[in-house]
Amino acid sequence: MTGRVSWAGALALSLLIGTFPPFALGAFGPQLRDDLGLATADVGLLFAGLYTVAVFGSPLAGPLVDRLGGRRSCLLLLLLSVPALTAASLAGSRGALLLALVPCGAAMAFANPGTIRWATAAPTEDLRNTLVGVAQAGVQAGALAAGGLAAAHVVGLGWRDALRVTAVVAAAGLVVAWRAPDDRRLVSTGTARSAGVAEAALDVPTRRARSVQRALAGYAACMGAGTSVVIAYLPSFGVDAVGLSIGVAGATAALYGAVALVCRSVLGPVLRRTGGADHRALLVMSGGAIAAVLVVAAGAWSPPAVWIGTVLFGATGTTWPAVAFLLVAIHSPVADAGRTAAWVTAAFYTGMWLAPPLAGRLVATGGYPRAWGLVGLAYLAAVVPALRVRRQVRA
Repeated sequence: MTGRVSWAGALALSLLIGTFPPFALGAFGPQLRDDLGLATADVGLLFAGLYTVAVFGSPLAGPLVDRLGGRRSCLLLLLLSVPALTAASLAGSRGALLLALVPCGAAMAFANPGTIRWATAAPTEDLRNTLVGVAQAGVQAGALAAGGLAAAHVVGLGWRDALRVTAVVAAAGLVVAWRAPDDRRLVSTGTARSAGVAEAALDVPTRRARSVQRALAGYAACMGAGTSVVIAYLPSFGVDAVGLSIGVAGATAALYGAVALVCRSVLGPVLRRTGGADHRALLVMSGGAIAAVLVVAAGAWSPPAVWIGTVLFGATGTTWPAVAFLLVAIHSPVADAGRTAAWVTAAFYTGMWLAPPLAGRLVATGGYPRAWGLVGLAYLAAVVPALRVRRQVRA
């Protein structure tokens, strides 16, 4: 039991730390603008720099994860994050901050492949689904942490202090991961079982499974594009268009992170009952995210709408990876889990790489409504690959 607890904790901390930087850039955006003299569009450029490393690193990380094993990969990403977050907290300019975040981009490339590879080594289907769910909850916990730390600005905790706190958490994650079970010792029994689970859970041949994986990659790219813009600019929108203070605007990130954690806990039992194969949830997530961004945009005229839209975004725009990456795990035998997750992650990060700079230009030239329009189009486009997943699973 102790080994399983440390295993689950290590997975959650790995994804929390691995995915924390983009949440931090968005939540701390107003503070960064004040402290470093950045323009609104510069926040999008920081996102692009971070995701450049993650996008091109993910396909390379996949085979390396399969070779090293999930536990070693998670140890590596945590080891990269500790000095990187510390260095970022000392940055005095946009260029210095971007340079310090380069190792964080590499850590992001390992986050999903490493945790999926480690979780799919579980000897039973129930444990695998539980571990994937706990790991994905780490993403929402990262959003909650970023928002909470940003909101702490009202009591004098700045973005530099927040990054140092996160570096300490990453160091603690190293200790937990070191004590957790090594998936390479479980592969001999886990490979056959997980491969059998992948076939039995959806009863599809390998060719169809590959088709589902490609569709999931397309879905991840579209949803990632929309989600990244909201993460990057929601707090800044709160300050610029709604009139919120920097601390209160940062609390929007904490709110959607908290909502996502609650939704994750409710969604978990449903996914376990269906073996994670409830592909209809993908359509619900994309439709709900469209509604969320429309309500957020209305906040420029009615400030309470920002909070309502933020709740909807937490329930959909930041919860969908829990469904998508569990489907990836189900379709992936242990030996290929890292490689498969890496390609879906690369698609996800590609959307997150391209959208924020474009949205920043739209904000600079036409205001926030154009950026929210871009988000809505990205979420609408995600419906197409979601329907393809549905067709392949039901065939």
